Amino acid sequence: MGQNDNFKKGFASALGAYMLWGILPIYWKLVGNVPAKEIIAHRIFWSLVFMLAVVLITNRKQQMHTELLQLLKNLQAYWHW
Repeated sequence: MGQNDNFKKGFASALGAYMLWGILPIYWKLVGNVPAKEIIAHRIFWSLVFMLAVVLITNRKQQMHTELLQLLKNLQAYWHW
């Protein structure tokens, strides 16, 4: 990756952060009347939907299955189920 590519990525990241910094106050004002639990529920749900879409698009279903099984095994060992 060249220095020019790094500059472009850095510039795009900085621009995105600046735009979010400007937009987020408007967003928080709009969701000010929404209960925190509802916001958290939406964030969890839409994160799941987005990540499942990424897994399906990148064709990593088997890797996800393997990782989930390993996670469950680790949880069982930790909690002694």
